[in-house]
Amino acid sequence: MRRVLLCCGVVLIVLSVSVATASAVTKNVHGTMAGSAHLITGSPCQSASRAEGTYRANHLGPGTILGRGTFQMLSCVDSNTGNLRSSLDLTRREGSELHAFHDGSTGSPTDFTITGGSGKFAGVTGHLVLRLTASNFRNCVYPGICFDWDIAGPIDGRINLPPASH
Repeated sequence: MRRVLLCCGVVLIVLSVSVATASAVTKNVHGTMAGSAHLITGSPCQSASRAEGTYRANHLGPGTILGRGTFQMLSCVDSNTGNLRSSLDLTRREGSELHAFHDGSTGSPTDFTITGGSGKFAGVTGHLVLRLTASNFRNCVYPGICFDWDIAGPIDGRINLPPASH
C-alpha cells in the first residue's frame, strides 16, 4: 500500500511540475521603427497609406523575441466612422512573421492587437504600441496633402508566447 501511495505521490509531483513549466510566458518588447509611407489613391477608403521599413529591438541576443527585420503597414481611414484600420506585418530576418491589427482612433500612439504569426511567432498573442511621427514630406500637391513621407518612432508592447515555444 505504501508503494502505491509513494508512486501516486511521485506521479502527482511530476504532473504538477509539468503543468507549471507548460504555462505561457509574456515578453516585454521595446524597439524602434523607421521607414517611408505613401498615400494610396483610388482606394475605397477616405484616406489610405502604405508604409514599409525596418525595425530593431533595443536588446538583441539569446531569448529576444522581437529581433530585427522589416515591417509593412497598410492603413485606411473609414469614411463612415472616421476610424483608422491598420494591418501590421513584422518579418524577422530569419523569416518568422508577426501579424497585428488596429481598429480605432487615428493619431499616435496606435495600439495594435497581435493576431498571430509564423515561425517564432506561431501562436503568439499580445499587443504592440507604435508611436510613429511623420517628417520629410515630399511630392505635395497642396499644403498638407503629400504623397510621400518618412516615419520613425518607438515600438513597445507585450508578446505572449504559447507554452510549447519557450
